Amino acid sequence: MNWGVVLSDSLHQAGSALLRIAVLIVIAMIVIEALKESGWLEKISKCLQPVMQRLYLPGEAGVPVATALFIGLAYGAGVVIQMRREGHLRRSQLTLALLFIGLFHGMIEDTLIFVSVGGNGLILLGLRAAIALAVTVAVGFWLSRREQKRLAGQESESIVENCPIGHN
Repeated sequence: MNWGVVLSDSLHQAGSALLRIAVLIVIAMIVIEALKESGWLEKISKCLQPVMQRLYLPGEAGVPVATALFIGLAYGAGVVIQMRREGHLRRSQLTLALLFIGLFHGMIEDTLIFVSVGGNGLILLGLRAAIALAVTVAVGFWLSRREQKRLAGQESESIVENCPIGHN
């Protein structure tokens, strides 16, 4: 076996794959920037409001989630963190938004990359969406229950503290 030929072929195939991936990413980023500049990204996030509510998130979380889904993790997480600083998200909502974004960010670019090397885009996209939704809903349900118990505990403590019977 001639290792020089193997190395040369491997580098050529890797370079070809990287070039296809780079072209797809550049095209995707151009389309996404056009969506952002035209206001369509905002419209898409409004369409996501019902989904956000099922994920135990406020409707405003649609903007950063849509940003992360279409533009990428860093942009979406940055928008989520900014919303938290501005007081639009509670800590549990921040956790859920970042969890969903972490599991499902960059859906266009990632899917295109795997399709370019032979993957089935619909299966990849469907599985990622199903897993991200299931995990986020499960954690959201758990956080919601925990928060309800915490609030119920605070209410019962305040009732006991305010009760004149048995306190000196």
